[in-house]
Amino acid sequence: MQELSTSDWGLILVLSYLNFTCTRIDRNNPNRVEFCFEQNKKLDEAIAAFWRGDLRVEPRKFLMQQKLLKSRLHSDF
Repeated sequence: MQELSTSDWGLILVLSYLNFTCTRIDRNNPNRVEFCFEQNKKLDEAIAAFWRGDLRVEPRKFLMQQKLLKSRLHSDF
């Protein structure tokens, strides 16, 4: 299984919002946390759309997703 690892909070939030599952959180670097996703064609397409600015979100759901991710980030030790 190939994995995409990123510490870009905006990208992490959008991928989570789009229902891509974070497979693990890598805390090996004390200065940066990396979220890992299983890499596939749909993930690559979503990332390309993110960088092109082609995505639209429902604001309330997006903010709730951010709270959920922050909670997971601080509780997964």
